[in-house]
Amino acid sequence: MSPFPNDRRVWTRYAANRRTVDLSEGDTDEISWAARMQDISRSGLGLVFRRPFELGARLTVEFLVAGRENPIQLQVEVVHAKPIHTGDWYLGCELVQELSEADLQDLLKPVV
Repeated sequence: MSPFPNDRRVWTRYAANRRTVDLSEGDTDEISWAARMQDISRSGLGLVFRRPFELGARLTVEFLVAGRENPIQLQVEVVHAKPIHTGDWYLGCELVQELSEADLQDLLKPVV
């Protein structure tokens, strides 16, 4: 059962708590920020960030994974953004390319 009872997604969404290595807008490395992944599925992820992004914004998100030399890099599109009680923003993002089961499991592992 999904930890999100009103979720009607095709893929199960998992709670996560993983800091990004890098989050950048578009295909540029000129500006980058840190965010925290709150949840993930094979088709999307939720990020907690200090500012909103416009709907449709394309972001590149990188995560370090134990046992891998290079970080996992994901291309996402912001599909919703809402303020949360901490003053941060929750960004609902759709993955441009669906995650493999192996990459999903690697992202669910604790960072060592």
